[in-house]
Amino acid sequence: MVGKIKTGSNFKGVLLYNEQEKAEIISKNMIGENSQELTREFLMCQKESIEKPVKHFVISFSEEDKSKLTNEILEQITKDYLKEMGFEDSQYVAFSHHDTKMNHLHIITNRVDLNHKVVKDNFDRKRSRVVLMELEKKYNLTQTPAKSLNPELHYNKNEKELHKRIAGTEKMTDKQIIKSYIDAALERNPTTKEHF
Repeated sequence: MVGKIKTGSNFKGVLLYNEQEKAEIISKNMIGENSQELTREFLMCQKESIEKPVKHFVISFSEEDKSKLTNEILEQITKDYLKEMGFEDSQYVAFSHHDTKMNHLHIITNRVDLNHKVVKDNFDRKRSRVVLMELEKKYNLTQTPAKSLNPELHYNKNEKELHKRIAGTEKMTDKQIIKSYIDAALERNPTTKEHF
């Protein structure tokens, strides 16, 4: 599975997109049946102080898994994913899309939960990758290569900048300095001890 995460300010826009694509609602904890009704419900929980209350998760599945992905399995994956990401107490609606070779889910949820608390979503891309890999195992789906666990692949722009700033302020230990010299020497492919 591959996940994408967007944070936005407009429930109506993302709901209209799914409605126009004739996506199928496979899971929700809301009463509304269309974009207008669902938007009204989402806005009831929204806090005025939250500039971007919309969390939009897109989960794409491998083409090989198409036969395993019944609506019941997709609904359970949606609920498991939201729980692991910390959104189990938030309003949500999940749509299943079949407009490409790969099935994919669009999960729209409120960053403000039903207790009017804002869900923490720091480093959500990194956490999402780990959660998706666990769900692949749980539901016996095609495994995504482990290299995608590299945290830098899942940092957004602000997280990358923070990581660079932190990395720039760290002082290298003597051991790290020696290791960097050894690595540089090995790159030259020394053939003798003296050349090394």
